[in-house]
Amino acid sequence: MTPLDEKTFEALQDEWSHVLELHKAARRKRIHARVIQWETRLSELKDEQKRLINSGRWVRGPADILSVIGKARRELYHSAILRWLLDPLSPHGLGIKFLRGFLQAAKLPPLVTKLAPEDILSIETEVARVEARADIVISTVSGLIIIENKIDASEGDNQCQRLFEAFRRENAWFIFLTSNGRTPSSAPACVRAHFRPISYRQIQRLLMAALESSPQGNPDAPGRASARSYLATLQKEVL
Repeated sequence: MTPLDEKTFEALQDEWSHVLELHKAARRKRIHARVIQWETRLSELKDEQKRLINSGRWVRGPADILSVIGKARRELYHSAILRWLLDPLSPHGLGIKFLRGFLQAAKLPPLVTKLAPEDILSIETEVARVEARADIVISTVSGLIIIENKIDASEGDNQCQRLFEAFRRENAWFIFLTSNGRTPSSAPACVRAHFRPISYRQIQRLLMAALESSPQGNPDAPGRASARSYLATLQKEVL
């Protein structure tokens, strides 16, 4: 290689090194600008988060009461709320619409489904007899409506048969409420036929319809928010 060629090579090498340094500098500059953009955007997002937190719009955790207290799948709590919703005189603003829809969904006879509010004598939970305990009992002028409520728990030994034997002489109708609307398994076929199955999905639809259109209800009723909270529980936890 001649001296001229060496000088040319060195010049080209120096020029290439300079080009690389310019490229690196430009890349560092672009990265720096991008980092500044990210930092600016992150600062804006943090400010927005603070505004949302201060306004109560940045939230976490459940909003329905049963989930808040950790009881969203406890049958006793669902029975208590259903007892309240089924009572046409409770302050939920639904009047008799939810009760009537529930009885119709269970395919009870018109003698029962057409009852007026004044025909409902009482609605109680955990009603005991010698051999059985009913989750919900609706006492009417036409007889009793016995509701067995199941969410996660399985049936006890001969549970529905014992329930039927305990209440059948009291002019009673029987409803079996479960998450999927199945029929009871703790009774022989001749007894199972007396239990009208109904599902929590039907409960959810009935409650939604009652809240959306309740001509006999009061939209300003103090308990209406509680009914909506329970609807949220059904939609999130039970269905």
